[in-house]
Amino acid sequence: MLSLVGNITLDQGEPKIHAHVVVGRPDGTTLGGHILEAHIRPTLEVFVVESPTHLHRTYNPDVGLSLINIENGATR
Repeated sequence: MLSLVGNITLDQGEPKIHAHVVVGRPDGTTLGGHILEAHIRPTLEVFVVESPTHLHRTYNPDVGLSLINIENGATR
């Protein structure tokens, strides 16, 4: 795993991880996309940065996806 970038939001009160990954292949090429599950050996270092508000997702029927809604965020 060469890169892992994403966010953790609340979607209908449940945590949702949205992550993009770049992985290296043995021949030196790379492959990127959404990560759904992974097994990393021997270790993976992850840094999580807390935002000043909770990030919530709200379903947007125009695009058919739950999008981050910052205005709906509850301050801590």
